[in-house]
Amino acid sequence: MGLLDEIMGWASYAFTREMAVTSDIDINFLRPTYVNGNKISVSCKVTSKEGQKIQIIGAGIFNFIQS
Repeated sequence: MGLLDEIMGWASYAFTREMAVTSDIDINFLRPTYVNGNKISVSCKVTSKEGQKIQIIGAGIFNFIQS
């Protein structure tokens, strides 16, 4: 959960050039993310900005499993 909060904070900063804090976060865990030396990708999408409020949806952590 901390990694998602971090990426959303940086996305907000990239979008507004101002620091932000999380006011509400709702996470649905689908399955564990195992790192074990593999690369992961973390992403999110800024959807709107109204005054000082920024809405971000669709954050996720993805595994790149090497075979």
